[in-house]
Amino acid sequence: MRSAAIITKATTSALEGRKAIGVPDWQLNLGAEWDMLFLPGLTLTGRMIHTGKTAVDPANTLHIPGWNRFNAGARYATRLGGKPVTFRMNVENLFDKDYWGTSAAGYLFVGSPRTLSLSASIDF
Repeated sequence: MRSAAIITKATTSALEGRKAIGVPDWQLNLGAEWDMLFLPGLTLTGRMIHTGKTAVDPANTLHIPGWNRFNAGARYATRLGGKPVTFRMNVENLFDKDYWGTSAAGYLFVGSPRTLSLSASIDF
């Protein structure tokens, strides 16, 4: 199977027909939210990210393997002092999966470890 990102014009003809670096064979992002009926204002969130095998050099001799990452979170919308407030908690890379990512310039980076973030916002 060929990637949709195929080099068609290059300064070196040997690179024509190769996969572009930093572009995975497949990519899928799937997200969902669930409003909890027993507690109005509470929403649970989830996201699955799949990135397929990716070439990291112009000749396509080096690849990083595909990977999956799962994120989960919750948010709670309420009112404090008559003002709308939203509290958020998110966990990125829920299962602490080790993976490599790449950019279109061919730079490799280590995927983020499990990361917890908390935030609150208020509308004035």
